[in-house]
Amino acid sequence: MGGVEIRERHREEKRELIQQAAARVFARQGLERTSVADVAGEAGFSPGSVYNYFTSKEELLFAATFAEIDQLETRMRPALGAGVPADEALRRMADAYYGFYRERPQGFRLLMAGLHRAGRDKVPASVVERYDLRALDCLRLLHAVVERGTAEGTFEPCDSWETTHAIWGALHGILDVAAAQDRERFVGFEVKGLFDRTVELLIDGIKTGGAG
Repeated sequence: MGGVEIRERHREEKRELIQQAAARVFARQGLERTSVADVAGEAGFSPGSVYNYFTSKEELLFAATFAEIDQLETRMRPALGAGVPADEALRRMADAYYGFYRERPQGFRLLMAGLHRAGRDKVPASVVERYDLRALDCLRLLHAVVERGTAEGTFEPCDSWETTHAIWGALHGILDVAAAQDRERFVGFEVKGLFDRTVELLIDGIKTGGAG
């Protein structure tokens, strides 16, 4: 291996260490109270060296989200198992999303940071594009369930992407509001119960012969 390759490998290793440190610090301190200096200290580097790899705190936030997107996708994918009816697959996928929200609260907040314009405007377009593509990979899993259900006659014929976004918007809306206020309660109701009720209403609304 030549000198250029070795330097590039070391650079990638250092970038990965910083990214892992950022995820740990954000999980421990929250987004608002974390600084680049905090991440540098966690990684064992100087703040100046962090800026050789990331242009801003916001870019560090985006970098930390990618491992969380991987976590979410890993949880959601088993719902697509062969032989699982589409309505049950949708329930399982929703359960996986709720489980991620419940068990990785800081990870959920990191994912949401990638949707906020204030952060998106402060990072290179290539970073936003990478985030959007990875998030779309998760959404495609839900879309696959909708398409399967339509093809097998479990769900009514529909615009599959419109239905996918409607389902995600309804479920995400509950969790996003709850995360910002009270993780256990949503406008006076227990979050998990309200979430499950919403899932059943959505399934009933798209099933063949359902409430529509």
